Amino acid sequence: MSSSHWEPYRNMTGIFDNNPELTPLADANKVYIPYCSSDAWMGDRAASSETFDWHFRGQKVVEGVLHTL
Repeated sequence: MSSSHWEPYRNMTGIFDNNPELTPLADANKVYIPYCSSDAWMGDRAASSETFDWHFRGQKVVEGVLHTL
């Protein structure tokens, strides 16, 4: 799971649109957080036999986003 090939900017529509005729949230501050951790943004566990050798770092992703914001 990686976002390394994603474009740095996206053209967003729907609630992310800036046109007030298309959404009442046009003037609101919005943040789009792409999903790439495959753990439903939960947990903080290193890979082990209990996790079938998968890392779960969703909690760190959420903490990083909130720290950045």
